[in-house]
Amino acid sequence: MNPAQVLLPAGLTTLVLASITAFYVAENKKTIKSKFDETVHSDYQPDIHFNNPFVNNIKTYDGRVLTLKTKSEQLLTSEKNNLTVNSSDSLPVKKAGLFYITVGSKGKFYVTNPGVREGRSNILSSRSKK
Repeated sequence: MNPAQVLLPAGLTTLVLASITAFYVAENKKTIKSKFDETVHSDYQPDIHFNNPFVNNIKTYDGRVLTLKTKSEQLLTSEKNNLTVNSSDSLPVKKAGLFYITVGSKGKFYVTNPGVREGRSNILSSRSKK
């Protein structure tokens, strides 16, 4: 058997496996390694890293300031007028793991806690009383 017939498939297989398992973290990116949607490791340094592609997922976020918009909400003021509240939050991603837990996998930030909605409507109604 010719050595080229053995080395060529072995070299191609090694190259394919290396390209699947390696990932690169750029300087302006924040990266999370998750295993079945549970964060395993976050805050990678900019460099080339390796993972198990069949078990782990790599999620990358922009490390600069992000602006995330919330859903429009209808609130009732103290004068019984309807008020539509549109808001957005600008935040830098410093800790990618905490960002992933807070924002979620879709990268959209929506206020889902009813206590937050009530607090927001109380603030708005107290402003309109003044």
